Amino acid sequence: MVPTRWDEPLVMFDFTHWNILVSWVIIIAELVLGTIPDPPWIRMLAMPVPSLFFIFSIEMLIFEFMHVLKMSVPFRISSIAKGDPMRPALYPLLEDIIAVDGNGGTEFRDRLDQRYNASPPFRNMLHRLTILWMVPQMLVAEGTLAGIVIADHELAYTLGWSVPAIWAGIWAMVMVICIRVELRRERHYWDGVRLTQQLQMDRPYTSEVSAQFEGERT
Repeated sequence: MVPTRWDEPLVMFDFTHWNILVSWVIIIAELVLGTIPDPPWIRMLAMPVPSLFFIFSIEMLIFEFMHVLKMSVPFRISSIAKGDPMRPALYPLLEDIIAVDGNGGTEFRDRLDQRYNASPPFRNMLHRLTILWMVPQMLVAEGTLAGIVIADHELAYTLGWSVPAIWAGIWAMVMVICIRVELRRERHYWDGVRLTQQLQMDRPYTSEVSAQFEGERT
């Protein structure tokens, strides 16, 4: 086992993988409970996806609440060490997916950490995108779960598996558009920073040239 820069073995699950593991446990438990009775418990069989949506949205809400209040994390969350201020809820997800599934490795984690610390627009982007995903996800989960309880069996099953999937597909496209807008905003910010730095570097030269020009005029 090779230790990473966070003193954890590579074979250990990151935070996102633990979330996925818990998700599978919940899905399997609900499917088993739903298929044990005869006839099957249709409403329970309709609940895996919306219940996961609800759990994840609550988790994101807690993390974002901690981030806004600048609270310290009680345990390690991916590369966010215990005792460090919480970052936006999308940060660990983005970090783990690209670093592990995208083969970005620890190099990507380091670059992401540097970018987060150096770029105010990037930090604000992650916060806004977290809210943009979390709030609709919670509303969809609550609405779908309510529909499963109220509707008849056949409609409840259809709602449970179709509504979250349709929303996720549509909202993923909305998120892509918003990410492009946010990245453009970040690029404009750094263009402005570079321009300001360039003007500050050129100011002594400009002042000297202006003084010389004024002297020639007199």
